Amino acid sequence: MANKTKPVPAANDGASGTAILLELARRLKENPPPIGVDILFDDGEDYGDYGVDHLDKYFLGVKYFVKTKPANYQPRFAILLDMVGDKKAEFKKEGYSLSQAASYTNAVWQDAQNLGLATFKNVAGPTISDDHLPLLDAGIPTVDIIDADLVGHASPDPDRKYWHTVDDLPKHLSPQTLDEVGRLLLDLIYQNLPKTIRTL
Repeated sequence: MANKTKPVPAANDGASGTAILLELARRLKENPPPIGVDILFDDGEDYGDYGVDHLDKYFLGVKYFVKTKPANYQPRFAILLDMVGDKKAEFKKEGYSLSQAASYTNAVWQDAQNLGLATFKNVAGPTISDDHLPLLDAGIPTVDIIDADLVGHASPDPDRKYWHTVDDLPKHLSPQTLDEVGRLLLDLIYQNLPKTIRTL
């Protein structure tokens, strides 16, 4: 309990997705993509006491984005990155993504399978309350790429029980995992999204 109110380093839960997006931005600048790509950094996902009774205090950044975006700006769909760097990551199809943006979710996982990305498991995962919910509510199909077994310490692996603790440190991260997620995004943007958008 001594660490309960301490700030957490957030190496995976926060920084991993940010790192991939920063590298993605660099690649997009060097090689302009065939489709429009907007990168959104938002904050205030983990604010206050965690739990479904407190979700009004969560997702503050993306809620603000939805509330203040121009009425004529409506992204075709979105991909959320959350906890995408663990050494033993397993990315299953998140439940809300699958139920409310099934075509996009299946297309993303199919591309991961085509690329042979071992961290992506072609199975349904649990529903996770995350930043994609306000986007889904706003009519923006959104796919949440998240290592869901970390949430609530659901994984039985003791090395994977660092979510929302001071142990969320770089020692848990893997360059290979980050690379797989980054390669998937690049392949989607430059190869498959232009085709996917035309058919969905």
